[in-house]
Amino acid sequence: MRDAGAQPLPGAHLDWREHAPYAPAYGDIYFSHDAAQETERVFIAPSSLCDSPAPALFTVGELGFGTGLNFVATAAYVLRHTHARLHFISFEAHPLRPDDWPRVAAELGRGALAALFAELTRPPLALLGGWQRRVLAAGRVHYRCNPALHTFAHQANRHKEKLKYFNNIR
Repeated sequence: MRDAGAQPLPGAHLDWREHAPYAPAYGDIYFSHDAAQETERVFIAPSSLCDSPAPALFTVGELGFGTGLNFVATAAYVLRHTHARLHFISFEAHPLRPDDWPRVAAELGRGALAALFAELTRPPLALLGGWQRRVLAAGRVHYRCNPALHTFAHQANRHKEKLKYFNNIR
């Protein structure tokens, strides 16, 4: 599901360095050689997602969706360790182009992440501004993305009311 009247956006320009996507505009890779383990160390473990009794719904917010690895790894973790649902909200300034998603899914979508990457990338996320929504894992995982981060972020002070739903995000 996407916002009606959403404007087309240019996609991120990626180069591939061995098995990792590289953003020449920023001189940086999207993930390291141990991508899934890195996500566990720097995104999931510090969040303490399952340190206390699981709520019925986890809500996670992220600035910068990138390749979707944090989203997919978080969803896999919640699905594997709880009976909760996950609502994942992200903002992305430079969404991946549709032709980059199959390679991202092939590089990252192994083991427990494979089914979620398959659901996320078929069809690939559209290069459109405004909110996009996906429902995965038989309804237990909801993903909403606004690929116009630069527009939203610059106007955040004027839109504080719209950000109130982030108050309880872990």
